[in-house]
Amino acid sequence: MTTSTALDTTRPAVNVAALGKTALARPAKGVGTPNDSWEQAWANGRLFRPVPPLPDLPDDAAATLALAHLTKKAVVDHDDIVEAARRLGLDPAPRLTQATLDAVLITARRRAAPLLRAAGIEVGDAVNAPDVKTAATRLGLDIGNVAGTDDVLRVLKEARAAASPVLWAAHHDPGSNFDAGDLTVAGQRLGVDASRPNAGQSMQAIAASSLERLSRTAVSPGVDRSLWRVALPGGNAMAHVVRWSLDDPRVQLMTHAAGGLDGKATVPQVHAAVTKHASQDNDTYIPRLTVNGGFWMGRGDPDGLLIAGGTLLSDPTTRRSWVRGQRGAFGIEGDRFLVGRPNWLGQVVGDGVTLEIRGVNRHLDLDHDLVAFTPHWGATTRTRPGTVEVILHDVTLGQYADADTVVAEIRTSGNAPIPPGGIVLSGTSTSARGLEQLADAGGPVRVTATTGDAWEGVADGLGAGPLLIQRGLATTVEDWRTEGFGDGHNLARHPRSAIGFTPDGEALIVVVDGRQPSWSVGMTTSETIRLLKAFGATDALMLDGGGSSHLVQGGRTVNRPCCDASDRPVSTALVLVERSVATP
Repeated sequence: MTTSTALDTTRPAVNVAALGKTALARPAKGVGTPNDSWEQAWANGRLFRPVPPLPDLPDDAAATLALAHLTKKAVVDHDDIVEAARRLGLDPAPRLTQATLDAVLITARRRAAPLLRAAGIEVGDAVNAPDVKTAATRLGLDIGNVAGTDDVLRVLKEARAAASPVLWAAHHDPGSNFDAGDLTVAGQRLGVDASRPNAGQSMQAIAASSLERLSRTAVSPGVDRSLWRVALPGGNAMAHVVRWSLDDPRVQLMTHAAGGLDGKATVPQVHAAVTKHASQDNDTYIPRLTVNGGFWMGRGDPDGLLIAGGTLLSDPTTRRSWVRGQRGAFGIEGDRFLVGRPNWLGQVVGDGVTLEIRGVNRHLDLDHDLVAFTPHWGATTRTRPGTVEVILHDVTLGQYADADTVVAEIRTSGNAPIPPGGIVLSGTSTSARGLEQLADAGGPVRVTATTGDAWEGVADGLGAGPLLIQRGLATTVEDWRTEGFGDGHNLARHPRSAIGFTPDGEALIVVVDGRQPSWSVGMTTSETIRLLKAFGATDALMLDGGGSSHLVQGGRTVNRPCCDASDRPVSTALVLVERSVATP
């Protein structure tokens, strides 16, 4: 085994080994004295230290790293191992040593063992290639004779779902990683010694009566939907769980304004409309599944964030007077997700006039309101007669904006036309007077907006609430109340819809049927959080629920919506589509 001392990273590393076996450390010409020690000479830059060769990487290095979710690459290099060591807290040295390589690989193999055991698959302390093959067979996967990175990640994904009953029954939250300590705790709570052989299978047998998968359906390549029976005090809850990976190029989640920005449609109607549009778009995508989205006001304008295709259609601010803070939202940008409470800040500044833009594409229904209408709202603002409105050209208003323009026109009759490539500012009360001052002043006008750097690149996002889990921590009753959700919403069992994300980039849509005692009693907010955590979510958001909870696959309703004689119209929806992937 080759060992090495970490190099001084403030000096360039010179691979003298490449100069041949005789290229040993030697003084630079004309420097150094017999009185200098070797260390002093090297520290003073008068001596080159030999650099040992990099260790060879085994053929299964990438698959081994995948066991600890340290890579998704098919092939890794030495830099990947160094980064894995850093993430594991093993060795920050920039140059890979054999000792570090060995430590990374054995740690990765050990990371996967507790999860596989919780899934009822017996392995030793460290997972090897035969273990992965055995796990795949037990989980119903065909991975061939050699397990590559994709195969390992498929096995871990299936194992995480298979371990969910143990986590639910044990009331245990493992955080980002399921480790040996988590297995021990789960065993203690279920009355099983986790150190004994077949402990995982014993846990599975105990947990099966608490959380049981009744069926599983392939939605499309990379997407599956399962029906789970959840045993609760007082009855069962039926949960429909959809899973996919955010980095799968075949799958994309799209947000959709159900009836435009000022209307509603049922979830089946949304699915049909998107399907029809896709057929007219050269079939580059196929809608596979649609679920209800967030809340609305009035005739259906979204009450909260709506970003579709990178375009801000509605700002995240709610107009409900009893809400004390920002409501939750999620956003997706490629394989990156965000869950939080974004705050959109818009402003228009002219000569001596500064006005706060209080909303985007919604009806004016607040005191001293000032709303910006973009072309996505429609041809005109549809505001009441007497509304003061200013027309501005050459302004694109989104998650971020910084545009210089001038007032093209001011109107006081309402229902102003919205110019292509521009916006209309509509105001009431003091905001109306501010718009008049802006127009009277003449000169340049500057329009700015921001949601913060993290949210400015979001491609699709939706506001709803309450925020359930953020960075592994469950929110509290007081958090829910701050978002405007009272005890009637939180503590009683209702139908629920939610979206969650795991630390390894998997997304979940969960729809729980409710208010049907013979079929499903529904869940409280706390029970929904617990279920999402059992399925591995470390970030999650509640969507609209009750009679709005509706899941459609291939044009067919697959859950059992409650309450109304017919399907309930909603304002927004989430559409999961299959993308066509070009082959090289």
